Parts: sequence; C-alpha cells; structure tokens
Amino acid sequence: MYHRFEPEVAGGLGPGIDYDPRRGAEPLVGPLHYQFAGWLGDDIVTTSGYWIVTGRLADALRESPLTGYELGEVVVTTDEQFDMFYSHLGLPRDWERLIPTGTVEGGEDFVLETVVDLLVSDAALELLGRFGIDDADISPADEEPEVSDVMRKFLDLQRAKDNETRRTVPNDAAVDLIGSLVEVAGLPGSVDGWESLAMILEFGEGFRSAYGYAYSPGDVITPVACKWANIEAAVNAYLGGYYRPGERLPVKILVQYDRTAGKHEVTFEDTDEERWAVKPRNFRQMREQLRPKFG
Repeated sequence: MYHRFEPEVAGGLGPGIDYDPRRGAEPLVGPLHYQFAGWLGDDIVTTSGYWIVTGRLADALRESPLTGYELGEVVVTTDEQFDMFYSHLGLPRDWERLIPTGTVEGGEDFVLETVVDLLVSDAALELLGRFGIDDADISPADEEPEVSDVMRKFLDLQRAKDNETRRTVPNDAAVDLIGSLVEVAGLPGSVDGWESLAMILEFGEGFRSAYGYAYSPGDVITPVACKWANIEAAVNAYLGGYYRPGERLPVKILVQYDRTAGKHEVTFEDTDEERWAVKPRNFRQMREQLRPKFG
C-alpha cells in the first residue's frame, strides 16, 4: 500500500540557484539550495517538488533495504525571518536531498506521483515514523485528498467568478482567513489576553510563509507564525475572490485584526518585496508599524 506523504514546507528555493521551469522535467541545474524560513522540527521537509532530510534520517535510509530513491547534495541556509523567529530551535547542520526515483509499477518504496507529490510504501512510512514527521500530512494514495469546508467555499467562489473579472471578497472569506490564522498560530492557548494581531503572508518564489505579532495589554508583543499547510485552504478561499487561477499573486498580504473592536483590514502588496520586511535591525519599529490601528 502506498501513502501520499506531504512533509512540512519549511522554506523555499534559495538565492543564486540555477532553476528554470522552462527546462521541463528537470528545471534545476547543480545542487539544490534550500533556504529555511521556519521549522517545526521534522526530519523531512519540502518545497516545490524537492525534499530534504536530516543527516540522521539519510544515514538510516542508507542502512535500510528501501528502494526507489537517491540521496544528493543540498546547500542549506536560513533567511532573516528564520533568524528572527526560529533561531532558538537548533536547526540541524547536516541535510541531504531525497530524490524519489521509483514507480508504483516497479513496487519501489519512494515514488514521485506528479511533479510535487511523494508516495511512500508501508515500509518507508514505518522507517520515517521513527523520526520527526509530526507536521507531515499522510493519507492513503488511493483516496482523493479530503476537501475541507473552507476549500469547498473556495471552489464555490471560483465557479461564481466565471463571468466576472474582479469582485469584492465576501466577508465570511475574510472571517475564515482570520479565524484560521488565530487558530493555527495557537493564540487561544499560548498568548494570554491578546487583543490584536498582525500577520504577513508572503508569496515568495518557491515558498510561502506566515508570521507576525500578537498584541496584548501592557505593551506585551509576542512573535507568532503559522504552518502554511494548515492555513492554505483559507488563504486560497480568500484569494479566490480576487484572482483567477493562474493570475499573478501579490508578493505579500498584511492581515490586521483588532479583536476588541471586531475590525479587520487586509492590505495587498503587489511588487515591493521589502515592504513590511522584519529584520533584526528594525523589528522594534516594524512591530509597532504593523500594529492594528483602526481609530
């Protein structure tokens, strides 16, 4: 039996990589460069149809009888967001690229089903389960992925757009988006008395990320972040009111929510990648600039 294995998306393709999708089946020339924007602790992570594993998992794979994969070189770096929010987590230094080469017909343990879908056998899943895979999504390969209520709303929005080029997003899509951010960031249980929230959704080349601040009484400001896979359906549902499939997305979105006033605002940035950029030298100013202020 095969399982669809969707690891944590912890970053994206790093700068300077020789990657061109026009090359077809293998758009990458040279070593993979994976730049971490976050990390929740798993031993296997992914982005854009590429997978990397920790050195300890790579060693276990080599010692196993599993088939249908190769291990390759990867250059690993971290971006400024990672250095701000995740540097305390002890990111492993040694990583290797996992390249699936098997086929279902051949019965190998690792299979590339499409350009971005990884299938693993029972035996491969058993080995992976000995390591950190808490944030991976795993489902039977012979079942269609479950469609959530939020995704159904997204599909309904897309169908309703057939005769429109632009529309105002229904308020319930914005409410679903904010609710998803609040839940996935863990605010109800981890940030006491929070009153407002500012989250930056970043649509980078080959990666997605969501991070920001929760604001509590007494000028307490708490950095927060979300696993993209857990908010993706809500983000898609919201964007479905603005963009047709295949249209260019903004580079960033700022979501601001004042819980006490019951007000929210969503701001799009189409081109400026440096807007709302939180860096070590400016994070104190930026967290105040991002604070919701609706008057």
